[in-house]
Amino acid sequence: MAGFCAAIVPVFGLMRSELARSSFGNLLSLLYSDPDFVIDFWGDYGLSLLESLPTASIAAFFATVFVFLGLLKLMMRDTESIFSYSKFLKNV
Repeated sequence: MAGFCAAIVPVFGLMRSELARSSFGNLLSLLYSDPDFVIDFWGDYGLSLLESLPTASIAAFFATVFVFLGLLKLMMRDTESIFSYSKFLKNV
């Protein structure tokens, strides 16, 4: 768990900085500022939006989150087995 906390902060910072450096925010704001343009050129707009996404940093962020969820699942399973073992000892 401590490893997750140590890893999520820099990975989140990397994703945030990559999103700020890419033109994703500018393209996304175009959706609200000029929706007629987006409707007219929706195919090119969608491809440009996908092209500007920082996929490597987003993948690293989600990989870190999925590892955390897997560790949480294992921890909960182990905790459950510890408590069921203590109930077994009380019944003996």
